[in-house]
Amino acid sequence: MPHNINYELLTEIELAVASRAKTAGERRRHLDQAAVYATLGEKYRDERALLVLAE
Repeated sequence: MPHNINYELLTEIELAVASRAKTAGERRRHLDQAAVYATLGEKYRDERALLVLAE
């Protein structure tokens, strides 16, 4: 399954936004979203690696 979402870039954007957050709640929301994107990026990177090994 081709997957072309750049989760690493999305993670970096969320971290940058979190660093400029004015409140702790806003910072936490962006850090939580960054964690989600990072996890998804790892998941799809691992799946791509398994597909390459299976060839």
